[in-house]
Amino acid sequence: MEKLNTILENQFITICNEIKKEILEQDPNKQKKYIFKPTKARFKLVVYFKDGNKRIFYSYDSFQFDKRYHKDEFRSVKKLLELVHKYKGKYNNAIIYADTNTNSLENSKYNIIVSKFDVNGINCSNGAVQFKIIEKNTVLNLEHLINFSEMKFLQ
Repeated sequence: MEKLNTILENQFITICNEIKKEILEQDPNKQKKYIFKPTKARFKLVVYFKDGNKRIFYSYDSFQFDKRYHKDEFRSVKKLLELVHKYKGKYNNAIIYADTNTNSLENSKYNIIVSKFDVNGINCSNGAVQFKIIEKNTVLNLEHLINFSEMKFLQ
């Protein structure tokens, strides 16, 4: 009888472990190993949550209008700022970085801070951020950003 109880107990423990494993695999809040990084993202938002998690969001700079694709980096920063507002009260810090690589955005370093928010929602923004319109594209004025950013915003 004791052997039977031991066998049943071991089987029960095995089944419980398998169920836990399945639940963890199906949990949508579980951190993914692969993080999608767009190849042409000018901005990156890093959010450090109060529970210890860190999430990275990238900007989507292209949009379609009149069956043509245009680049609107102002709109992409605005959407990242809306994300910061959405998570207000849930994060310790939220930082938006800009990439200053002019040739190819594939090797992005994100080395200048555009805006920084702390746990109280206090914003510290880089005053050198300006946008310019080239043809129908709204882009970040990289030359102005690089030359006139304060040292505290440089990485």
